[in-house]
Amino acid sequence: MAHPHDDIFHRTFANKTNAAALFRLALPQELVKAIDWRTLGLSCRITDSRLKNLLLDHFYSVRLRRYDLHLLLLPEHKSRRDSNYVLQELGYVVAALQQWAENNSAWKGLPPVIAVLFHHGDKPWRTPTSLRHCFDRAGLRIVRQEDPGLAAIIESVSVSMPSRVVDMAPLDEGWLRKVRLPAVVKLVLLCMRVMRYQDKAEVAATLERWSDLLVAVHKAPKRQRKLGGVESYLVQLDKLDDDQLLDIVQRTTGSGDELMSIAERWRKEGKAEGKAEGKAEGVAEGVAEGEARGRIATLLRQLQRRFGELPKSKVQRVKAATIAELEIWTDRVLDARTLQAVFAAD
Repeated sequence: MAHPHDDIFHRTFANKTNAAALFRLALPQELVKAIDWRTLGLSCRITDSRLKNLLLDHFYSVRLRRYDLHLLLLPEHKSRRDSNYVLQELGYVVAALQQWAENNSAWKGLPPVIAVLFHHGDKPWRTPTSLRHCFDRAGLRIVRQEDPGLAAIIESVSVSMPSRVVDMAPLDEGWLRKVRLPAVVKLVLLCMRVMRYQDKAEVAATLERWSDLLVAVHKAPKRQRKLGGVESYLVQLDKLDDDQLLDIVQRTTGSGDELMSIAERWRKEGKAEGKAEGKAEGVAEGVAEGEARGRIATLLRQLQRRFGELPKSKVQRVKAATIAELEIWTDRVLDARTLQAVFAAD
């Protein structure tokens, strides 16, 4: 099952206009000018089941203006530094080339592949972004220092596979204000890089501060309507109460229809269940218990969406948890690769 980060990234950059904006931001300007962006299109569909949930179902192809050469552009994102990134990306590149070869058997040769990494963590990306960087860590750096000629020979006959990195960690809201990007892309980046690390009060203030961006996204062409999945993302991250989010959007755009997505409905159901039980108690203790049950219902839904049917032991553990434990696990479920990682001891 996809993380909320995966879902909003894939949803946003499966759109050609949004993907082009990301690629223009990442690629060298000389290459940006040499590309005929009118030819940008979704290329082959990824059929490898091991990769489908890890990157876009499609990768992009584009042609140069003056030459009959296709490029394959492969977007990926990371919410934190990952020492395994280069090996993962190598697998994606090989899969993309294999898929291209199968679907374009009449072509001779293979198109160049450019991997584009979008990093939206809070700490700058410091891990390798090419095989050469990995080779350096394995000792090639020492060879280069002591025998540059030998190092150059090794580099000339080995694979490098560099990635272009858009590192959002050092960038702030001022940069986001100035950069030329589609409104929905700005809103998504604002969520993934800024609001993801804020508490509820800070998120509410950020949305108010960027109300003009909400309006711009709301007024986008009909096929790009809704808030670009931002509403689902914020609800799943538990960054705003439903009523708060609805109030901000209604006051800003004049409509709250965008908020009634599946993600919001199951979240509302969970809260409603807890509030109803709390109200039935008729006392403050009952209300608190009802709130806890709402959190439990929400977390269980998230866990089932991510990992499928849950063992009874895990269900019981969630039901017996404290509010503090529920908050920790709700945060972890966004990035945890396994069910065990959600419940791991600190």
